[in-house]
Amino acid sequence: MSAEVKSHLTELLTRALAKVAPQQPGSLISLERPKQAQHGDFSCPAAMQLARALKRNPRELALELVAALPPSEWLERAEVAGSGFI
Repeated sequence: MSAEVKSHLTELLTRALAKVAPQQPGSLISLERPKQAQHGDFSCPAAMQLARALKRNPRELALELVAALPPSEWLERAEVAGSGFI
């Protein structure tokens, strides 16, 4: 995983989190490589990690985070999968 790509995508998700849940620290954003290639290039479990603290449904939170992502040439698309993976 390119450090530059990971850094840029993390920044995009941090900005989205600041819009959706400004009281939460952006340091909670982490990117992982899915075990199965059909699940995308990267995944982010932040919505599931934050849902309890925010008393929110993790999938709905993930949908809000995806909608709040700023446009970027680094990101072709973002989708929500399962119970709240981005």
